[in-house]
Amino acid sequence: MTTPAALPDVMYVDQVAKLCDCEPATIEEATRERRFPGVKLGRSWVYPREAVLAALNSQALANVAPAAPAPGPANAVKALQLVRVAKKAQRRKSPAPLPDPPGFVGGAR
Repeated sequence: MTTPAALPDVMYVDQVAKLCDCEPATIEEATRERRFPGVKLGRSWVYPREAVLAALNSQALANVAPAAPAPGPANAVKALQLVRVAKKAQRRKSPAPLPDPPGFVGGAR
């Protein structure tokens, strides 16, 4: 495994792909879509080491699920409010049926 200090200051797509264990085309596509930092020089993409490491770190941290809220009085109050709203909805009665229009002769509704 290559350590960040051993990486060159500027890398080419093949080097970044090897670092990320993927195909160079994947890196180029992500760069064109501006999901990965790179600089187009002529026909080649180059990648500053610090930008690559920062992008990888930020994407990795974005994939971490947020911690569940700690149980406490605020959450208990919120839960109670939700229970009250649910009970109130259950107590509601459905509206009375509409009367038959004039001239209506029986039949299924």
